[in-house]
Amino acid sequence: MGSEIDKVLALFEPDAEAIEKGKRRQEAIWRGYEPDYLPILIGGIKNLYTESGRCKVEYDWKLKFPHGTLAGGTEIPEFDLFPHYDLKEQFYDKEKMLIEYLWDLIATARCKSDARLSIRPNHGSVLLPSVFNVEYQVFPDKPPWIIRPLSVEQITNSNLTNMEEKGLLPMVSEFMIFFKQKLETQAQPYLPNTAGPFDLAYLLRGSNIFLDMYDNPSSVFRIMEKTTEAFIKANIFFKEIIDEPLTSGVYDAVYMANGGVRVTEDSSVLLSPDMWNKFVRPFIIEALKPFRGGIVHLCGRHETLLDALLSIPEVKGINLGNPEMYDYDSTIRKFVAAEKFYCGRCWPRKKDQSPQDYFFWILSALKGKKRGLIFQPAGEGEWPEPYEIIDLWHSLQDG
Repeated sequence: MGSEIDKVLALFEPDAEAIEKGKRRQEAIWRGYEPDYLPILIGGIKNLYTESGRCKVEYDWKLKFPHGTLAGGTEIPEFDLFPHYDLKEQFYDKEKMLIEYLWDLIATARCKSDARLSIRPNHGSVLLPSVFNVEYQVFPDKPPWIIRPLSVEQITNSNLTNMEEKGLLPMVSEFMIFFKQKLETQAQPYLPNTAGPFDLAYLLRGSNIFLDMYDNPSSVFRIMEKTTEAFIKANIFFKEIIDEPLTSGVYDAVYMANGGVRVTEDSSVLLSPDMWNKFVRPFIIEALKPFRGGIVHLCGRHETLLDALLSIPEVKGINLGNPEMYDYDSTIRKFVAAEKFYCGRCWPRKKDQSPQDYFFWILSALKGKKRGLIFQPAGEGEWPEPYEIIDLWHSLQDG
């Protein structure tokens, strides 16, 4: 296996100039000043699927990057010459996981966009719940999932002292150390999926958490205190493992210049504004403070929740799992007005749009400002070669 990793690593050739330019452009967006060009993040393996549309590996490749798959991409002919490993094999084997993730890094490096080159151990959403001794199942073709929820007492009585020794944390830290050693300075490991205070509460308690808000609201506060503690401790621990500052870092292709973590808010879209303000908002702020802020991710559509997140100083940027559910023009203007930015998979290109029309649509809503967006193109259909995509994106801003 070691020789196989070395052979794949030999194909990974980052462009130092492109990496530095991308870092500067992304940092400008985080700090609120205009770069020479709005950063554009592209990548992906064009020959990942057969002519019939079937993925060449035995699972959906996008499951590894549920909200961050880069569009554009390039042919990676070497991809077809090596064996591949399913999600269960990767879960338990750091070498197999590194090999599978290297292919995406190779593609991103060859595209030479503003994307960061980073990789994380992917043990799904069961990572932090494992600290609370939940039972979970690992699958070869889909993310791992919790078998049954815990009681309020099981959650609130959990001892989080020496948390780094509990659940999956020791194994995941081994993966991170291994990735860092193998990648050396060519790419960075980044934080695994630590969810967020309320998403973690939902994972541990299941749908019972929504009934608890009415039947036993004090228990929800106790649970949220415990999950916030776990979130903070885990992220500090993992940052120490990879020698990453508390207040900056990377997340996938994004350079986090002024905020160190990512919070997921998928479960919060099921709450009313009053419930969210009461049970969730204070704990998001508490979770972000040690890291001087960060990025928040949410799926679905919840305009009120989006507005509430934009009002929190510690929330620097937001990623929407389903941006197509929101009106692009009015939403991106909200980001600019709030002095925040959007990052991650962007509003997708429509079927009848050329890349030029798509880029013009994205830029026009910004009214000439180079703020509020770390752009990651999305959408089906043919894309030009990476250098053509980047040249087009720059030329429209010059014009």
